[in-house]
Amino acid sequence: MSSLSSKTPASSYADLLHVNNSGQGVSPSEHKPIFDGAGQAVGISVGNNMVSLNCNGGVLSNGTFTSKVYRSPSSQIVSSSSFSINMNSTSGVLLDFVAAGSSISLTFDLSIPSINLQPTDYIFAETRVVLKSDESASIVLRNAAGAAFHTVSYTYDPANPFIHFRVFGFRPISPLSSAKFTVTETSEFTG
Repeated sequence: MSSLSSKTPASSYADLLHVNNSGQGVSPSEHKPIFDGAGQAVGISVGNNMVSLNCNGGVLSNGTFTSKVYRSPSSQIVSSSSFSINMNSTSGVLLDFVAAGSSISLTFDLSIPSINLQPTDYIFAETRVVLKSDESASIVLRNAAGAAFHTVSYTYDPANPFIHFRVFGFRPISPLSSAKFTVTETSEFTG
C-alpha cells in the first residue's frame, strides 16, 4: 500500500482525489464528480448512496457490480391499491398490501438525476419487489406517465403469501417519457 507520509503536498497533490463541493463533502441529493489534484475529472461521480461511472464509450474491465443490499426492518404497509416506486432511490422494496382488492397498481419512476452525463448517455436501473397481499390479485406495472407495461398474476397462498419480481428500466437522458421497462424475473417463494 502506498503512503503519503514521506511526501510533501507539493509533490503529491496531483495524486489526491477530491469532490469539488466548496468544502461540503458529498452531496446528499446529487452526483458530484471526483477530480484529481490537478483538476482532471476521473470519470466517477458520487453522492449520498449514489455512484456513477462515466466510461466515455470505453470498457469497464475486471469490474464487479453487486446489488445494494436492501434492509427493511419491517415491510411497507400499503392500505390502498396503488404504490409508486422511485427507481433512483429504491433497489428493493417489500410491500404488504392490506385490503388492496383484486387489482394492484405499481408505478415505476425512472427520473434519475442526469448530472455529468452526456446527451447520448442512457440511464439503467433495476428494482426488486417482494409483495404480500391477503388475497389473489392482478398486479399492473406502470410507467410514470401511467401506461401499463406488464401485468403480474399473484395467487394468494396463506402458507406462503409472497411473490418476487424484478423490474429493469432504461432511458436516454431525455426525454423522460422514452423510458422502457421490462420484468426480468418473477417467482413465488417456496419452502
